[in-house]
Amino acid sequence: TVVAVESYFAINGFNMLIAVIRILKYLRMNAFLGQLTDALELMRDGLVQFTIVLFIVIFMFTAIGVILFGRLVPQFTNGLDAIDMVLGFTVGFADPAMLFAYDRLYAIFFYYPFIFLMALFVLPLTIAVIMDGYGEMQAAYQRAKRSNLHDVVELMFPEQMYRGFVRSMQIFVRDKENHKRLKFPPKAEVLKLFAELEDRDVIAFSEVRKKFRDKNITEELLTALVDKYNAFQPDPDWNHLVKKEDEENIEDEQKKDKLAKEDNDPEILRTVIEELQLRTDQILVDQQFMNKKLDMLCEIFPTTAVA
Repeated sequence: TVVAVESYFAINGFNMLIAVIRILKYLRMNAFLGQLTDALELMRDGLVQFTIVLFIVIFMFTAIGVILFGRLVPQFTNGLDAIDMVLGFTVGFADPAMLFAYDRLYAIFFYYPFIFLMALFVLPLTIAVIMDGYGEMQAAYQRAKRSNLHDVVELMFPEQMYRGFVRSMQIFVRDKENHKRLKFPPKAEVLKLFAELEDRDVIAFSEVRKKFRDKNITEELLTALVDKYNAFQPDPDWNHLVKKEDEENIEDEQKKDKLAKEDNDPEILRTVIEELQLRTDQILVDQQFMNKKLDMLCEIFPTTAVA
């Protein structure tokens, strides 16, 4: 019975974890709320490498703890309990005073190197991985806001929920085919509507929406038409344009960094200062020479005071 109850709570806890993961997956429908999952996806490779390093450190210090405190501390007599104890030291819920109470010398050799390694290497590595993933996600988010997808990216979650709710209420409409908001025009009429856009290579959905606003075509109907007739096709040149824009931005950033580095280069500053010093000295010498010439002219051609 006890095992069944424990298994029941363990399974329910696992179900709650799956529910949280599914909620995060649903949040990806909104570009702003999906930044968390997008950042996690971008930092996936870094997190895998960090997890390997973390497991190595935990396993190493667990083995050290079992060797040093296996005969003294009950928590280090079992492998799983020892791992739980080391993880407790990592996150801060275990009390290291217990180790010092059993053997102070062993505790010094075990605890302080562990804290030193975790604080100066593992924790900065974690922050670096998270910041790199978040930075890549923000760069992709800003690129999307500047692209043809800016309407989708800037769509607020409450408005998105409202549109989805309105779309889901279509199941209660009896005569959908003749409804003025849900009636699908024939394919020939749809092609006629889009005929004036044939000369456009790339067009944003917002521009299409503005063009069809005067023709009594709602945004929901326009979206449904695109889905039904499979009218959306990704532009093969768009990825190339985005890549080219990214390369230009990277090149500009590199030029700015190079100029900033050159401006702050101590060797260049020292050379400039020496050149200025030489020019200043030359100006002083020329000024002294001119003063001597003026004094000589004053002696040769003495001036007389005018009464």
